[in-house]
Amino acid sequence: MRGTCLRSIHHSNKLYDHGKTWLTHVSIQGDDFQKTPEWRETWRKPVIFDECKYEGNIPRRWGDISAQEMTRRFWLSIACGAYMGHGESAPLIAFLRRIIESGPADGLAPLPGAYYTCAAKPGEFYLHYRPISISPTVRASPPT
Repeated sequence: MRGTCLRSIHHSNKLYDHGKTWLTHVSIQGDDFQKTPEWRETWRKPVIFDECKYEGNIPRRWGDISAQEMTRRFWLSIACGAYMGHGESAPLIAFLRRIIESGPADGLAPLPGAYYTCAAKPGEFYLHYRPISISPTVRASPPT
């Protein structure tokens, strides 16, 4: 049945024009999470980081990140308003999923201008991503 399958272009060197009507989402190969709001605004489609490198010890630039770094990338993508396509750190990613699912049923959106990268439902739920040296936090009430 037409229209029920996800469709996109998994780009490599040149960013594809995701404005085409037959595409259902923006597929990004990389880790430039801070551009998510711009891409969401430009193409008015969900952004999926389909390949942000791989966890492990593959001796290539795309296959040698740690479990901690993969988890950091999941947190950043969510806080910037994107989805991630894969990840090997199942327990750590499941932890983030439980936090997201405990939030507002209608979801979160990036919070522009936040000091730390943040997804929120203003006045109700804030998910901040802080650098690796600082523990992540979740607030269920507005900051004071």
